[in-house]
Order: sequence, then structure tokens, then C-alpha cells
Amino acid sequence: MPQGKLKIVAANARTDAPSNVNASAIAAANRGAIDGANKASLKSVFTSLTKNMNVILSFLIKEYGVGSCFKIRCIDIHYATGVSVDTVQRILTKFAYESFLTKRKIRDGRFQGLEVNLKPVCNHYQNFILNEASVAPAAVTGFQPSIVSSINNSTYSEEALKILAVTDEEINSKYPALAGIGFGADQLQQIVKKRDKPRKSLHMVLTSLEFANYEIENGGFKDHKGKPVEKPLGYIFQALLRFGRLDKPEGFKTAEEQAADAAEERLRVLKEAKKREMDAQYEIWLLELSAEEREEILSTKKIGIPDDVFLKNYWRKHIYEQKGGSNARA
Repeated sequence: MPQGKLKIVAANARTDAPSNVNASAIAAANRGAIDGANKASLKSVFTSLTKNMNVILSFLIKEYGVGSCFKIRCIDIHYATGVSVDTVQRILTKFAYESFLTKRKIRDGRFQGLEVNLKPVCNHYQNFILNEASVAPAAVTGFQPSIVSSINNSTYSEEALKILAVTDEEINSKYPALAGIGFGADQLQQIVKKRDKPRKSLHMVLTSLEFANYEIENGGFKDHKGKPVEKPLGYIFQALLRFGRLDKPEGFKTAEEQAADAAEERLRVLKEAKKREMDAQYEIWLLELSAEEREEILSTKKIGIPDDVFLKNYWRKHIYEQKGGSNARA
């Protein structure tokens, strides 16, 4: 019987459980009570992490920081790092078990995923990666200028990664009418998955979200017969899935075009105001001009030039421009 009990315990024991020494070092790091022995143990822990563990932990630290509570899905980590969803799930579970982080499943509106908090030991991990010269090559794999690893770059195109980075929160903020009919990050992920592998064009997808939002805000979509589209969500999704774009709506202007229009209008107003100012200053000068001064100025006029034209040119050259645009008289 004792042997049977031992077998049961062994069968249920975790083979990847941290040693008591390493667990104590991690606990000390999370309490902020690190000594020399703990540092050595932490080094052993950090250098034992696999390549995928380093990629994921580095990504989370870089994107969210230590101590902040954030929402994320395993699929988001997959798209950002190239690590498979199943592997992401296993690694997060291991990190939680070893007290690198806490996590819990949550559902917040349309969001369904995890709430994660990185513990202080992650600060020691980051310092170790950045400062230790003797780090094993696998331990530095995750720290790259971009959150997307070289592995991931070979999996998705640059345009696809840009689209996959769009969150439901961004869609709600930038395209509220589109979000209102149920369009979100899930649809974008399906579009990328369908179109990026055979390298079908994706460059108009995000611009098309602007088109769709504009259409919804201005009466909705019309079919080829001019009748209202009954299911705009399906219409938009299928168009982007099949063609990768929507047609530009009549009257739509991009943010850049709107900015250009605003700048042109401001320029027009300023030019008009400047002209009115110059005309007023000239009229004031002309009214204050004595008969003798007027006769003296006109005495230099060539034959054939109208008096009013000559006086205006004289004022601009000798009065306005000389005085920096003021109407001060010599």
C-alpha cells in the first residue's frame, strides 16, 4: 500500500514544477527582497526559459510593463509573436504557476480573454536580459526592436500585421458606426487569414473601414439596384473577404483631404483679410494725402498711366513695403 501511494503521488506531481530554491528566489523578487543567493537562483531560472517563453515574456513586458493590469487574448499574442495559440496557453499557465504573472479569464462586453498582471520578478528578468553578458543565446531571442519576431515576419506580410494590430477598442474609437453594427477585430483577423496566405492584396482594408463608417453614418449601403442593404455587416465582411476593399463613397474625404481643404480655406481667408487690410490702409493714406503731395507724386508719372494705378503702385512701393506693411507716413 505505501508503494501504491507513492506511485499515485508521482503520477500527479508536476514535472515542470520549480525547485524550492528557485521558487523562493522568485517569491523574494516579487517581495523586493533579493540577496546574492537569490540573484544566482534567478539567473538559473531565466537561462532555463525556452525560446518561446522568452519571446512571449519579452513581448508582454515591452507592450504592457510590469505591474499594470491588462486585457489580452492568446490569439493576440500569437499574431504578435508567431508562437502558436496552444503553446501560448501552456506558457502563460506555466508563468502563472511559477509566479511570473497572474491571470484570470474575463468577459467584458464583446471581449473574451484574459486579465494579466506581470509580477515584479519580470523587472529582474528584463534587467538580466539587457545587462548580463553571459546570457545564453535563447534568452535574448525575445528582445528585438519590433514586437514581431523574425519568425513572424515570414508568416504574415507587413500589411497583415498592421491590420492584426487593430483592436476592438480602436474600432470603437475610430469607426463607431461600423462597430455599432458588430464589426470588430475578429472580422479583420478572418479577412487576413483568408487573404494573406495566398498574398491577396490587403492594402485597402483599413481605408475601407473609413469608407464603411462613412456610408453607415450617411444613410447606409445601397445594392446595385439602389436599394438599402439589409445586412450591412455581412455585406462589408464579404466585400473585404472577397475583394479586399470597398469603393470610395461619393462625398467621402480622407482625414488628409479634409486637412487640405481646411488649410486651403484658411489660406483663402487670410489672403482676403490681407487684401482688405491693404486696401483700407491705401484708402487712409490717399485721404490723408494733401493736394500738394499728390501733385508732387504724380509729377513723376509717365504719360499713359492712369493716376489711380500710379498712386496705388507708389504707395505699395514707397509707403507700405518700406514700412513693413504699416501705414506710417514719412
